[in-house]
Amino acid sequence: GSMSLNESGVWDTISDPEYKFLNRLKPGISEEERLEIFRAAIGCDFFFCSSNAVTENGELINVDGNANRVSSICFGPKKVVMVGGANKIVKNAAAPMNTARLSVDAPCKKLGHCISLEKSESPKMTDGCCGSTRICCDYLISAMQRVKDRINVIICAESLGY
Repeated sequence: GSMSLNESGVWDTISDPEYKFLNRLKPGISEEERLEIFRAAIGCDFFFCSSNAVTENGELINVDGNANRVSSICFGPKKVVMVGGANKIVKNAAAPMNTARLSVDAPCKKLGHCISLEKSESPKMTDGCCGSTRICCDYLISAMQRVKDRINVIICAESLGY
């Protein structure tokens, strides 16, 4: 589901029939088949994704609704390859755009920003909406990977994804 992988052309490359590509977005699959793909991704050789944000200090900031991506970033796949645009090294504003792309009727889709920004003078990432449409459920801040060279981050000199 990564817009950065799609826009960079990586999606086209990895979905080539030459590779065993686990595609959770494959048309016609059932919810159970989609969940099985989430589980299978934990044991794959290569996991391709993007990061919601990359800090100037090198931390990777990611948030998921189902935790399938953040769990694979943390543990499982032999290699994680993150592809993102230079725009990822900024304030993260991906949730409202993802709710629109995924047709999820969460408050941030209507507001254009996280509802937690309206709740207090010092908003916290856990102050967000609490309904079943919330997509910001699982947060991961990666500061270091103990397995040398397991996570590889490629920042392209263009704007990719959000």
